[in-house]
Amino acid sequence: MKRLLIFGLVFGPLLLMGQKKEDIVAIQRDLANLEDQVKQLQRAQDEKMAALQSMLQQSVDASGHVNTGLAAVQKELDSKLSDQQTKLVAPLATLGANTMDVSLPTNHHPADGDALTDAELRLLPLLSTHLSFPEIAAEMFLSPNTVKSQAYSLYRKLGASTRTQAVARSRELGLLEG
Repeated sequence: MKRLLIFGLVFGPLLLMGQKKEDIVAIQRDLANLEDQVKQLQRAQDEKMAALQSMLQQSVDASGHVNTGLAAVQKELDSKLSDQQTKLVAPLATLGANTMDVSLPTNHHPADGDALTDAELRLLPLLSTHLSFPEIAAEMFLSPNTVKSQAYSLYRKLGASTRTQAVARSRELGLLEG
C-alpha cells in the first residue's frame, strides 16, 4: 500500500501534466478553428456589403436616368403643346385679319400684376370642366398637389376665391372662350 501511495505521489502530477498538455493542445486546435470561422464570416460579410453598395449605386444611377427621362418627356410635351398652340392661333389670326378683329389676349396681367405661367395657362381650360383636381392631374400627368397649387396660384392672380370665380374672371379677360 505504501508503494502505491509513493507511486501515486510521484507519478500523479506527471499524469496530470500530460492530461493538461492534451487539453491545451485541444483548446489551441479549437481556437484555430474558431479563428478560421470568424475569417470566413468576415469575408462573407464583406462580400454582402459590397453587393449592397453596388445595388445602392445602381439604384442611384437608375434614379438619375429616370429623372433625366422625365425631364426629356416634359420638354417634349411642352414643345408639342407649343406647336399645337401655334397651329391653333395661326388660323385665328388669319381669320381676324380677313373678316373681323379677332384679338387674342396679349396681356396676361390679372389682378395683382403677376403674369400667368405656362403651366397655369395649360390648367385654365380644364378648370372650366367638371373634372376634379385629381382627374385634372391625371389628364395632365401631374400630381394632384401640383394641380391644386397651380389652381390656387391662378385664383390669387385672377383675384378669385373660388374655381367658378376664376373661370368667370378668365372669360372676362379673354383667357377662356365662352
